Amino acid sequence: MTVIHSLAYQAAHHYGWWNETGSSLFGWDKIIPVPWVYGAYLVIVIWVFHFTFGKFWLYLTVNILLDGAFMYIVYPIWERLGLVSGNSTLPTIAVVAMMVSFSLIIYLFQLWLDGAQSNLDDQN
Repeated sequence: MTVIHSLAYQAAHHYGWWNETGSSLFGWDKIIPVPWVYGAYLVIVIWVFHFTFGKFWLYLTVNILLDGAFMYIVYPIWERLGLVSGNSTLPTIAVVAMMVSFSLIIYLFQLWLDGAQSNLDDQN
């Protein structure tokens, strides 16, 4: 997920989709904010996978709810508190859709990885 997220931030910077000026911890993380990509988001992805993988509709529902709650509730609160200051040319629903599509990509990747691993186990 960190690779996909890093690529998304690169694309967002290049195409001007959004700019998160207040979320930088270091001087060198202006394009890909380290706290977002390598912090709690990664841990949450791992835990959601742990509890929902193999139950696709539950996985999808949890991701939609968490991503929507983050973008419509948590992020605006953080903006008001001055923790982040984001300027986006994309509607919030587009960002949520992007986040959900990323979750689908990693789910499909994990299914493929499990299938490849099972094929290796069968050969041995």
